[in-house]
Amino acid sequence: MKNTLRQEISYLMSSKTLLVGVLLLMLLLIFGAFQAKMTQTSSVMQFKETQKMYNSEQEFENDLHHPYSLSQSTNGQDQVDTSIENSARYSYESLIISNNQMSLLGFPKFFLKYSGLIFLPIISGLLGIFLATYDYKSATYKRKLNTNSWQEILIGKYLAITSVLFISLVFVTLISFVIGALSVHFIEKIDVSKYDSLFEIHHSLFDLASLELTIFLMNGITAVIWFTLSLIIKSNVISIVLFLLYNLVLPNFGKYDFKNGMMNVFSSVGKDVITQPVPMLQIPSLEAWGILTVYVLLALGIGWGIFCTKTRFTL
Repeated sequence: MKNTLRQEISYLMSSKTLLVGVLLLMLLLIFGAFQAKMTQTSSVMQFKETQKMYNSEQEFENDLHHPYSLSQSTNGQDQVDTSIENSARYSYESLIISNNQMSLLGFPKFFLKYSGLIFLPIISGLLGIFLATYDYKSATYKRKLNTNSWQEILIGKYLAITSVLFISLVFVTLISFVIGALSVHFIEKIDVSKYDSLFEIHHSLFDLASLELTIFLMNGITAVIWFTLSLIIKSNVISIVLFLLYNLVLPNFGKYDFKNGMMNVFSSVGKDVITQPVPMLQIPSLEAWGILTVYVLLALGIGWGIFCTKTRFTL
């Protein structure tokens, strides 16, 4: 297995796949930093505009001591209208949240919430598809089977997926720490010190670690499932088209849909999910994990069975 793992890592490096992955992650981090800055600037403007709506500072401060509420309704054009009751409190909390997003611990959590449900799983799924199909494309499965069993080949590929995803998450975390530490110098200043006791955000390494562990498992599950399915499909083009179609185009098919399980698992640690592909049907977190586990076991069982059968005849 060590030999097959080295082979997979070596190919990922020589084929520039790892380099492309690093560039994609850097682009996501840069875009995330840009989004955090734009959100903070927008929150400052919103807070100032809300203050102007009040006749006096005392009236504005009185509303800050009361919670806000959101209500949504559908208009005649099937569009959702959102109304806010107590815009003072809403704009104040939005400002505090956006300020905290531009900090050492705040930006990593913001980035992972922003990219952890769509962008990172897509990159992970593409990694799984690539590792499953490149040997078909280059016709090297037969050569590998001369020196390794099919179990060693597949386990080596699974270990390569796990290793790359883990190193990628460490890389993203370290770079986001740097961005977060630097971003505090770009916060648009506004004095809200007299309101600080009304709403506070506390960051902890435990919360960040829980979020990262969940994202690592979600990315691993996505990569493993699409790796195994791609072993059956054999074509990287068809696998990628089906993967993107399912994740970005098709709707949520119900609470037992894989996407719905992913969104429920992520929302349990991501709290306010910043981006999600489709509307989520709420289910208990334990049930969501159970759904993902069933999908993984089914994919592994079917994929391994078919691949094992094929190696007896032809690839």
